[in-house]
Amino acid sequence: MWGPSFSLRDRDRMLEGEWHTIRLASSKKEKVEEEGSMRVFMEHMKALEDKSIGFKFHTIANEECVDHYVVADETETGEYSVEYDGHNKFTLFDADPGAYAIFDLTNFKDGKSFNLVALYAREPDVSQEIKNKFEELREKHGIPKENMVDLTQAVGLIPERVLVPTLQIPVATLEKEETPDPPVLSGDFSPGLQHHPFLSTHHPATSSHI
Repeated sequence: MWGPSFSLRDRDRMLEGEWHTIRLASSKKEKVEEEGSMRVFMEHMKALEDKSIGFKFHTIANEECVDHYVVADETETGEYSVEYDGHNKFTLFDADPGAYAIFDLTNFKDGKSFNLVALYAREPDVSQEIKNKFEELREKHGIPKENMVDLTQAVGLIPERVLVPTLQIPVATLEKEETPDPPVLSGDFSPGLQHHPFLSTHHPATSSHI
């Protein structure tokens, strides 16, 4: 386990792999509310050869998923710096790379700044003991408890309000159409999202690198 002075310089590879967003808290509440730019659903972290770290995540905007991939560069002070909705500097406050990671971030944009505390985990949820570590940093920054969101129960990848209308096919339309004879198929045609045009989704991607 690593403490507040931990730097990702030599051990960032231990953070590689899949992650889930557990909790977020911001001194600017709207940033972590629904469709806020910092309401980030973390997916993957990747250590890069130049001591940078790649983050793959998605947000929800206009009821649609938006994929993001950003690269954070380590600075001379040991902090990491990345461009996303402004300029961001962050450190790793505490972590057990096999279980959780708590990030301490400051955003700078248009002459203003705000703090963000983020708790990510390898599993969809964590113990109360780990959540208490998150609370420690939130309180240190003076972020009100009402500015905290718990995303353990959130629908992240495809919101139901987006998916359900896509699957609604009018019954009357189907009744009027003639049913053609099924084609003769061979091979493995197991059902899956990739084989169904109505379930196929395309999300715009963004990337950032300093």
